[in-house]
Amino acid sequence: MATQRYISTSFWDDKWVQSLDPAEKLLYLYLMTNPLTNIAGVYKLTKRRMIFDTGFNGDTVETILGRFEKDGKAYLHGEYVIIPKWPKHQKWEKRTKIRDGIISELQEMNSDILSFLERIGYEFDLDLVHTTIIAKKNRAGISGSMKKRIIEKAEHKCERCGKENVDLFLHHIKPLKAGGSNSEANLQALCAECHREVRIAYVDVQIPYTEVPNYSDSDSDLDLEGDSDSEAPSSRDSGTGEDPFAIDDDEELPD
Repeated sequence: MATQRYISTSFWDDKWVQSLDPAEKLLYLYLMTNPLTNIAGVYKLTKRRMIFDTGFNGDTVETILGRFEKDGKAYLHGEYVIIPKWPKHQKWEKRTKIRDGIISELQEMNSDILSFLERIGYEFDLDLVHTTIIAKKNRAGISGSMKKRIIEKAEHKCERCGKENVDLFLHHIKPLKAGGSNSEANLQALCAECHREVRIAYVDVQIPYTEVPNYSDSDSDLDLEGDSDSEAPSSRDSGTGEDPFAIDDDEELPD
């Protein structure tokens, strides 16, 4: 499934962008538009993949990333690339689909990533990540009380690995795309790691990834393309000319 990103032409008039050399401009555009990006601007991407896609050597990539971090424009934290101003330029406060899409992505992140986002001033209300129960459009019909019942039935443990005292997510045993339902019998409580693993396993079986060599980790952005259990909201509005960093998602989602 293709994802289109629109960047305002005024990007080139931004004073910070004008201060960059050609290699820095290319890498920054790459971080905003590469195939592994998501609606939150927080995604897994290895340096090896950056080097492969851009043609830069490792020293060049590290030097440029160092400048981006110093300027507060982009960070590489562990396996994750983070663009802290991404939500702001998506005008998430005025656009419900964008807001819910960001929440959906961040709810899959571990506490270390969320803590780091808070430290660097990631421009989104992170409290929403913890307080929003239903953030994905295909989960309409799953009430907060239903989620509570399922988690209590699981004794507040992951039903796959048995972990306790972790955030639990609802998983469709039979995906909606395959004809599954939102009934309690088709839902189970999983920790973030197990939820991600079973979703990726489904994608690997249903949609083999055969395009550009994937040097990222397996749980990068595949979930947006083939997992009906975590379908990200979409927007078809293009970026405005007033914001040089307005980057719109035009997600082609499975039915």
